[in-house]
Amino acid sequence: LASVTKSFTAAVALLLDACGVMPLGTTAASLVPSASIDPSATIEDLLRHRSGIGDWLNDKPWRFDWLVKHPSMAVSPLTVVKSVDHTVRGEYNYSNSGFTLVTIAAERATGRPWKELVRTLLLQPLGLTQTGYGPVATAARSHWGVGRQLLPRGSAGWGPTRSVASALRGAGDLFSTPRDLARFGELFWGSRLIDRDGSLLLNGAAQPNGSGLLYTLGTQVRRDWDGPIRVYGHTGGFSGTTTAVERVPALGITIAAVSNGSPNAYESYAVSLARALLAALDRPAADPYGVPRPTAVSMGDPEPPDPPLVRSEEHTSELQSRQYLVCRLLLE
Repeated sequence: LASVTKSFTAAVALLLDACGVMPLGTTAASLVPSASIDPSATIEDLLRHRSGIGDWLNDKPWRFDWLVKHPSMAVSPLTVVKSVDHTVRGEYNYSNSGFTLVTIAAERATGRPWKELVRTLLLQPLGLTQTGYGPVATAARSHWGVGRQLLPRGSAGWGPTRSVASALRGAGDLFSTPRDLARFGELFWGSRLIDRDGSLLLNGAAQPNGSGLLYTLGTQVRRDWDGPIRVYGHTGGFSGTTTAVERVPALGITIAAVSNGSPNAYESYAVSLARALLAALDRPAADPYGVPRPTAVSMGDPEPPDPPLVRSEEHTSELQSRQYLVCRLLLE
């Protein structure tokens, strides 16, 4: 999944916040004092890429290729949050290390291993049976563009290697399928997993047309996919792997695409496919009576984004019951 993993990490963090186990306002340093981070930076800052922490994997351009060439190496989560530079809190600075720090903080707040938290709070309750961690024997091999050819990259069962996955815990180490990604996107960005306040933080306020990308809690909010309408989700990619999952509130759909090939470091097959699918779906096709179907642009940009934010009593009860069970599991 590459960076789409960050959305799963944000979902776990929001559930821990809802249960009072690790509030978003908790300072990361209070749980992980050895991290190279501003003492006042919070879990919410990390999820927004505004904590100031650097990025261990990308601060040194040679590290990624070195890890690909040494697939059996392992980088500890503490290494990628201790041996990094940090800047002023509050400025946007995309950081894989910041999301790894969230996973360490969650372990210390709950006393449970990170992968166990992901499985018990997300994958099992949501029925995401095709999502998990490497090695995955059936995973499609990553391929990287060399000239006019796509050649195998990294190790079978990994994306692209065990060593890279170890350096991207919580930031880029999950595997999944379009089926599971679409289900996760419907629940997470469709406001059926996180309560109202968390959903509003997650989805963000509507932006003026043409203002580009807003990053909220593990979520990219865009207005450059289909005219002025808003889509939100996440994209991901490193050499040989690209992923995209996007929720389109105006159409009430979620699109997920994955690819095991990338032509270079700047193009994404998955993003191109997702955008093509959105363009194909958002056409004013006539209904059986000859009346054109409204397009997303003609319907406008709803605020709040998804109707489930104004929930029925039945839906509110369903969500509260799910969160109650999650909190009880954590506090036992």
